[in-house]
Amino acid sequence: MIEILIPTFNRAEFLKKNILDLNDKIVKSNLQEKFRILVSNNCSTDNTADTLSEIERRVTVPLIIFHQKKNIGLEPNALFLLEKAAADYVMYLGDDDYLPEGYLEFIFDKTKNE
Repeated sequence: MIEILIPTFNRAEFLKKNILDLNDKIVKSNLQEKFRILVSNNCSTDNTADTLSEIERRVTVPLIIFHQKKNIGLEPNALFLLEKAAADYVMYLGDDDYLPEGYLEFIFDKTKNE
């Protein structure tokens, strides 16, 4: 299992595009059992919470969402996600870090061969 960790703050549209893109790539590669996405919303003041609720209903890849009650800062939010991770492998992504085609397959192949 590989967990993709995405800390976010006030970037709802970028986050939505990224998670939907990740979901499509994971499903297309038939890797739904191999990836999970964890998101920590760092007390966003935009529509991030509502957007995450919408996304949650649309994706088939496991998606775990955390909502911070107050903004704890970028580094503590990233560390929070790392503490919540349960997989042997994790990958941090910014909410606007979009992966190229084939990257997830490449990463999965590397983890199963090493």
